[in-house]
This record gives sequence, C-alpha cells and structure tokens, in this order.
Amino acid sequence: MLFDSVNLQDELDKEKRAKTEASLMDTVNTILAESADKDQQLVDRLYQKNSGASPKLEKKVPNSDRVYTEEMIQSVCTNFRLRFLEIPLFKGEIPYEALQQVKNFEAEYGFEAETFKIMAPASRFRLKDATSDPLLFAALGNGQYYLLHQWGDDLAWYRKLAYFPYRSIFTLAMTATLLGLIVALMVPGEAFLSESLGAISTARVVYFKFFATFIMSGMFFVTGLIIGILTIRDFSSNVWNSKFFN
Repeated sequence: MLFDSVNLQDELDKEKRAKTEASLMDTVNTILAESADKDQQLVDRLYQKNSGASPKLEKKVPNSDRVYTEEMIQSVCTNFRLRFLEIPLFKGEIPYEALQQVKNFEAEYGFEAETFKIMAPASRFRLKDATSDPLLFAALGNGQYYLLHQWGDDLAWYRKLAYFPYRSIFTLAMTATLLGLIVALMVPGEAFLSESLGAISTARVVYFKFFATFIMSGMFFVTGLIIGILTIRDFSSNVWNSKFFN
C-alpha cells in the first residue's frame, strides 16, 4: 500500500534486480554487437578479391560428400552452361544462412578460407533479381572445394539438353550430324532417284542418304554456329570460369 512501512532489505533486493537486469542487457547488447561486427568482417572477407593461391586445409574433412574437385565442377558447369566465379562478381545477396554455414565450417575445421566462389548461371552474375540456383563454395586448396550452402530456385529440367550443342565444337558437330542423319532418313531416296539412270538399287539409296546426311549436317552446323555467335558467344567449355560475359 501507499503508506505501508518500507523494508530496507526489500529495497536493496529491488535495486539488485534492477542492476542485474541492466548488466544482463548490456552483456546481450555487447554480444550482439560483437556478432554483427564478426558478420561484417566475414562479409568483407567473402567479397574481397583473391590475391593469390588459397591456403590448403590440412585437416581431413569427414563430410567428403561436400568436397568436390575443380574437374567435377567444370563438368557440371559445362553440361548446364554455368559459371564458377568469385563472389565479388556475384550480383545477388548472400543470405544469412550462407554466412552461418561459413562460420560453422571454419569453427569446425579451424580453417579460415580466403577464396569463396559461386556456381550459378551467368544471369546471377549480371542481374540482381535473377533467382536461378546458386551454390557457395570455399576453396580448400589442391583444386578442391567445399560446398557450403545452396539457395534460390532449381534449374529448369531441360537446361542440360538445351545447351548440349554448345558445350564444345565437338558436341555442336555431333548434334548437327545427328539432325542431318534424322532428316536424311526421313527423306525417301526413291523420290529423288530417276529411273532413267538405271535400276534404283539399295546401294544407290544408301549413297543418296549418305550424301543427304553430309549436306544437311553441314547446314545444321553452320546454322548452329551462327546462332551461337549471335547469342551465347562461346562454348560452355571455354567460359565456365570466365569473368567476361560477351
């Protein structure tokens, strides 16, 4: 009540609780500030340009399912026409979950990575609002990379097939030959072979099919090459780790 007697020990306990709560809040604010500072330092390190060779992780990584060689990454990038580039070239935002994965990885293995790369379609390195699936890697040295985090939308199911002709000059030639063969087989040879030249033998039909395949394949190859020059500029095997997009 308003006019009740005052117990000095109760007042001391109230003061003690107030000081304890204030001290606790100060501690929490300090921890949050330190955490935010560490996060910013990590972001700065992610976006710094690699100045040289990456340090090598000496400790064996138990979760080998997340370790990939550069050859494996190159193969997937070539198959799906992706880029594998350092983070400063990435136009999107790095989610907080990815930062947490980096911190967990470095705390577990006592390894501070200096090179981080992202595997994603070229659009993710040109446009901030692109949503195609990116993957964040940390370089372990010796051409090995640790997959830290994956976010965004998945790739279209037909992407691998759509970009197959433009993996290399060989796949373009192979695709052109296959299309030429299909078209040649669909064309009835008898319709183009004159009876006046003699009996229409199987050998003459086969020769006509072979010749038609050669002509059609050449046409498809040249057409595909022109389309490639005007649109995608270069073969996937040449640009998977290229910093240039034209």
